[in-house]
Order: sequence, then C-alpha cells, then structure tokens
Amino acid sequence: MEVLFKKALAGYLKNTLIIVTADHGEALGNHNIITHNDLYQTILHVPLLVRLPGEHPRAGIVNNPVMLIDIFPTILDLLKIPLEKPVRGESLKPLLFSEGDHNYKRFRLAEYPEDQALFYEGTKLIARSNRRELYDLKQDIYESNDLIDTRPEVQTMMIERASQLKHNARDYHHGSKDALPKVTPEMINELKALGYITK
Repeated sequence: MEVLFKKALAGYLKNTLIIVTADHGEALGNHNIITHNDLYQTILHVPLLVRLPGEHPRAGIVNNPVMLIDIFPTILDLLKIPLEKPVRGESLKPLLFSEGDHNYKRFRLAEYPEDQALFYEGTKLIARSNRRELYDLKQDIYESNDLIDTRPEVQTMMIERASQLKHNARDYHHGSKDALPKVTPEMINELKALGYITK
C-alpha cells in the first residue's frame, strides 16, 4: 500500500494526510444476509488506514476499536484546527502516536431506526425491536454463538450504558430542526443513485 501511495502521490506525501476507509462491508451470505443493511461485523467492521504526512519509521496495527465518526475530529486535531461545536466522535491522535497498546476503552453504538448494536470491551449486544443477541467478539468474530440466554447481567449492563450514552448525546444536538441542512433535489438524486432511496 505504501508503494502505491508513493507512486500515485509523489511530491505530495510530505504534507498530505491520507485516510482510507469504507462506509460499510458486505454480508455476502453471512447470517443469511446478502446486503449491507444489518448490524453484524461483516457489515460494520471496515478498514481504516491512516498515513501521516512525512516519513514515519514506526508503523503498525492499532487494535483498539474505533468509529467512523472519529475521523472528522481526528483530522481537525492533526491539523490543529479547533472544533467550533461539540461532535460525537473523538480524536484518534493518541492512538496514532502511542507506543504499544493504548488504554482506550469506550462504549460504542451503531444503529438503524429500530435496531442498535452496542459494543464494550469486546462484547457486542444487538438490540432489535423483536429480539436481542449477545456476542463475545474476542472469541467469536463471526458471531456464531449467541450468548443472550447465558449472560443476562452483561445484557443489563450494556442496556444501561446505552441509555446513558443516548442521554449524553443530547449535548451534541443544538436547537431545533431548523439547524438541520436543507435537503435539495440534487441530494435526493445522489441518494437514489447510491441505492439508499428506492422510491
């Protein structure tokens, strides 16, 4: 990957921050799903590659799980641009410059309108409108062993943490619906072209 970057961006790498990621994975039959509209790891777990400007002899893999909403505050932090308003993400700069494992524990959330996936220290709870699933991602990366009936205390803890997370998230929403961006016909057409709107 580094060789490709150097060839494609020759002359720019000294002052260019490069971030490569994806908005979702594909289930490809996992859990009998062939789309990307669900909350299993084959869909949520995407690559995140970061190359800092200049030459960096130390490179490696950061094992701490992070979220895509962390990318925006990370870019601003690396460029030393202050945030004008609170955001839900957190800067990943400490992870990028940390030697060895970083003690970065965080409760994370992925959601659809009716369903949520809650993550904490390697445990994942999928809370759907009609059922719940619990997985130990450290031992079961393919989410094949549902532990919901054997670890009720973990489920309770994660639901409580999710409730607190949503309460805290209110701090990030400012004012009324007037603060939301106006949806234009061009935006609708782009969403249709991407397959997110079918009507």
